[in-house]
Amino acid sequence: MANKKTTPVPVSTGIVETRSAPMPPTALKLTPKEELFAQNLAFGRYDTVTECYLAAYDSKTTTKNTVYGNASRLRTKTHIAARIVELRSIIMVKETVTRDDLIAGFQRDAENAERNGHSAAAVSARKEIGKLMDHYPAEKKHLTFDDARVNREIMEGRKRVSQATHADRPRSKPAKPKKPST
Repeated sequence: MANKKTTPVPVSTGIVETRSAPMPPTALKLTPKEELFAQNLAFGRYDTVTECYLAAYDSKTTTKNTVYGNASRLRTKTHIAARIVELRSIIMVKETVTRDDLIAGFQRDAENAERNGHSAAAVSARKEIGKLMDHYPAEKKHLTFDDARVNREIMEGRKRVSQATHADRPRSKPAKPKKPST
């Protein structure tokens, strides 16, 4: 018997299975229910494998333990595990966006906004570029205040404003005493 090279196939359970050669997408023959199960798992549509199984298969009369067992066995079948890996790799390629891509997009947005006279949108786009380039601190600073000190400074400020306001007013002549009426 000739030695065949095996290719590891990662499975979400952490188990690594092997098969003789990678199957092209057209060679993965899944039933419609198996395909739906694989997509549910790959796209994270449900929280558990059991929920993915229940969404793909009609299991109203099946016990929870049976459903769990069926879901676990189905997930580890080579052709289904390979399809899940294939779907996840497609997702990863589609969702791979680099920081440079985002910066270039915001740069275009800023230029378009400036060209069309939307300065607020241009500022917002430039601010997002600054965030992506780490020009803004990532952490918010927590400030603590002493209430007595804040109140004292507020009162002193009010006093200064009052003094400044009264100092600017021209002094009026003192009022004359009224004559008693007869």
